[in-house]
Amino acid sequence: MGELVIHFDTSEEFQDNLKAVDFDSIVKAVREKLGTKLATESRRPKPGLEDIYRFTGDGLVELMKVPNTKVETIGLVIFAFDPSPALFGSIARSTGIADPSVYLSKKQYRKYFTRTREGYRLSPEGKVWILDDVLPKLKPAVVEKG
Repeated sequence: MGELVIHFDTSEEFQDNLKAVDFDSIVKAVREKLGTKLATESRRPKPGLEDIYRFTGDGLVELMKVPNTKVETIGLVIFAFDPSPALFGSIARSTGIADPSVYLSKKQYRKYFTRTREGYRLSPEGKVWILDDVLPKLKPAVVEKG
């Protein structure tokens, strides 16, 4: 058994120190030592959206239902990562769109996305767009029998 210790005094220092940790190497070393005994749990989709997307073992988003447009696909992937920011590489790999920046920076879509030091997030307007416009197209309303 072991322990991983990250020293910090401020949240910024914690973030910087956390970025410096090579978690992939740590997991690889533990797997080599313990074999298949180490199981990592994937992140779960937001409740009710399990049929829309899921997270893969390497932390990417796999879309079970793909929106009709590339910008909606990008928005849905960023929504899946929320509340964590989505890294540019994760957006590209999860969507299959080679250069998502074309859409992330396009004037007509800029209102939906916020770029931070850590990655991309949906703006409040972007969350409303995904919840009110994109998801309903992917998840038709259940018709109740009268």
